[in-house]
Amino acid sequence: QRLRDVDAVQSVLKQIGSSQNITLTRLARNRRVLFVEDEYDFGVIRRFARQLEYVELATASEITAVRSEGFSSWERVQALGWGISRTLGQQLSIGAIFDRDYWCDEQIGDVLSKLRSTITYAHIHDRKEIENYLLVPSVLTRAIDESSRERLRRGEASGVSGPPTEEDVRALLAQLTDPLRGDVQAQHVARRLEFLRKQGSKLDPATITAETIAIFERRWLDIGSRMEIVPGKDVLSAFRAKAQSLFSVTLTDHRIIGAFRRGDVPAVL
Repeated sequence: QRLRDVDAVQSVLKQIGSSQNITLTRLARNRRVLFVEDEYDFGVIRRFARQLEYVELATASEITAVRSEGFSSWERVQALGWGISRTLGQQLSIGAIFDRDYWCDEQIGDVLSKLRSTITYAHIHDRKEIENYLLVPSVLTRAIDESSRERLRRGEASGVSGPPTEEDVRALLAQLTDPLRGDVQAQHVARRLEFLRKQGSKLDPATITAETIAIFERRWLDIGSRMEIVPGKDVLSAFRAKAQSLFSVTLTDHRIIGAFRRGDVPAVL
């Protein structure tokens, strides 16, 4: 359906998932629309931008962020890519950032190719959710240590144990995620089987399953790469609770991201 006016654009935005009112004036001013999972995700991106001194992104002064319904909305975002520019009679930069969830590499590549044919910028995280980018053992160790030092400077009692080493943090993350192994593996296998079947793959399901399990096992054995594929929201929440009970520290996003050094930040979030 052709979009004929700003009201029609707003209607489509609501269908994609946004309840935000995007006015012609605002779009005309910054000419950049970025679809994100939700306000929390955009907040994390902005905190990383501030840490890396990307001022315009950190302040969001030149971007209109619009909430999507996540990965499932990618086709509607793709269709909107050409429609919104024609409706407003000017060139707009439209971008979209989605969580990876459990989608397989083949599907990620297929979706990105289609999105990039109609919008300016398309990105799907390399890790399951944006929270997974906070699950870096060395950074978490540093964040706990800095919080503990602040407590000591304020004269507050420390937790039941002293600040952990990085190996302690790695062991704690392994303990928290070991029970998730079967479910995460099953999700990876199921999603890849489903996508390749729909694509008409001639590979035997047993072969696809074996390949997927082998890839999964390699990533699971290393705690760093394991933190990329586990459910980030749940693991981060559980780790924060443990940090509070063991070390009497509160690990906010601000605290964790502030503990990142440039070398800790992946080339692409």
